[in-house]
Amino acid sequence: MKWMAILLLFTNVLYLGWEMDRETRIQIRNSPSVLSIPSNAVKLQMISELETLPGPRNRPSIIEPIEDTDFGQESQTTDELVAELPDISLNDSEEIIARIECSRYGPIPDENIVIDLRDWFVSRKAQAHIHYTEDRGSQLFWIYLAPQTTREGALALIEEIQSKGIGDYRLINRGDLENAISLGLYSSREAVNNRLRELNDKGFVPVIVPYSDVTRIYWLDVKLVDTPLLRESIANGFPAKYDSDSINCGDITVL
Repeated sequence: MKWMAILLLFTNVLYLGWEMDRETRIQIRNSPSVLSIPSNAVKLQMISELETLPGPRNRPSIIEPIEDTDFGQESQTTDELVAELPDISLNDSEEIIARIECSRYGPIPDENIVIDLRDWFVSRKAQAHIHYTEDRGSQLFWIYLAPQTTREGALALIEEIQSKGIGDYRLINRGDLENAISLGLYSSREAVNNRLRELNDKGFVPVIVPYSDVTRIYWLDVKLVDTPLLRESIANGFPAKYDSDSINCGDITVL
């Protein structure tokens, strides 16, 4: 028992020493570290810590206002620049717009001629558009005999027509009605009925087709910038051969 009591006492002493050492290490770890300040660093001081107070500082100088003469000189320079600009008035702009003119050439019965006329204007930087109207003539009636299957059959039919005293015929040599026999165009119903009566009496059964005599009339609309040089070229050149009228450019919808 004696030795047990001594061992417990010795254990308590060791535990006490260990606890004291642990508290010391905790205090050292939690204590703030001291910063090292360089010797040449400037330290802040309160006014109360100064031996002598600093003198008053000088106030910043006031910026002097720019004299009016400088602005007057700049304004005068601007006025001089404006005076050098070209004088563009409203009348000048209206004159430029008025130089755009539109004309219509026609009537021209030949398509090849109106194409040449269009090319003449296009080569001179003008815009040109071809359009046409159709002039329908009187109503006609075409009488013919149906096409034969071969040319020999068509020639044999012509010999029969000749033998029966029928005149005014023609052999069609090409197209959808090749080897047909044309017996003429007639403008009145009386002439058609007389021709049909003659053919029927001689044993022929013709075909009657209403036929309209349609003629295309061509027109050329031109839009151009009217310059003295181009005006002279038109008056003395190719376009002078054909009639033309001035038109409103707004009436030309294709150009």
